[in-house]
Amino acid sequence: MYCFHPAGGAASFYRGWSKTGLPGIAIRAAQLPGREARLYEKPHQSIQAAVEEIVDAMEEQLGERPNSGDTFFGYSLGTLVAFETVREMRRRGWELPGRLIVAAMAAPQEMRAVQQGMSSRRSDDEIIDEIRRSKSVPEVLLNDRTVMQAVLPTIRSDFELVENYRAEVEAPLPIPIIAYGGLSDPYVQPCHVASWAAETTASFRLRFFAGDHYFLKQSSTELFEDLSDVVYPKRRMMAA
Repeated sequence: MYCFHPAGGAASFYRGWSKTGLPGIAIRAAQLPGREARLYEKPHQSIQAAVEEIVDAMEEQLGERPNSGDTFFGYSLGTLVAFETVREMRRRGWELPGRLIVAAMAAPQEMRAVQQGMSSRRSDDEIIDEIRRSKSVPEVLLNDRTVMQAVLPTIRSDFELVENYRAEVEAPLPIPIIAYGGLSDPYVQPCHVASWAAETTASFRLRFFAGDHYFLKQSSTELFEDLSDVVYPKRRMMAA
C-alpha cells in the first residue's frame, strides 16, 4: 500500500500500520520535503512538482513500479497527491495500482469550497488556532513555541499546495475509487466527497465515519476493518 500524508504531516503518520492496522501489508509512505528526515529541504511549490519527484523516486530509489496488486491511499492533502500520482503514472504509460482510496478531501471539481477555508495567509497564531480546532496535533506541541516555529513554514506551505491546486481536465481513471469522509468534518462536506465518483470509469464506493477531519483517529477500528475488506477480500470471504 502506497500512502500519502496530510498537510503538516509526514511519513510517520502511517507508522505501525503494517503491524497493527493492516498486518502483513508492506506500507510505502511518501515523505515530502520540509519535514522529519527532510526537514531542511525546501518544500514543493506545487502538487505536480511533488508528484513528479514521487514517481521518479519509485524507480530510482525503490527500484520498482506499483502494479495492479497495489493500493494507493491518500489522506487530506495526501489524497490530491495520490490522485495526481496515479494520473502521472498513466501519462508515462505505467501499469496503474489496483485501486485508489481517497480520504478527507473533496473531489477536484469541488476544491473551491475547501480552498476558501484555507489559512496559509493567516498569522502564525491564527494557523496554530486552526490546527488546535482540527485536533490533529497534541496540545503540548501546540504550546511549544520552538517546535511550532520549526514546523509552521512547512504547514503553511502545505496549505498553499491545497489552495493553489487546479486539476487538469483529463479522462477519469480506469481503476476503482473508494472515498472516505468524516460525518462531522468542518472542512469537507459529504457531497464533495461523493463527487469522487466522477473520477473513475470503474467501480466507486463511498463510506462515512464518525468523527471530524481526522476521523482516522476517532474511528480507527472501523476504518481498518474497511481497509482490510479492500486489501484482503479473499481473507474475509474465507473467514465467512
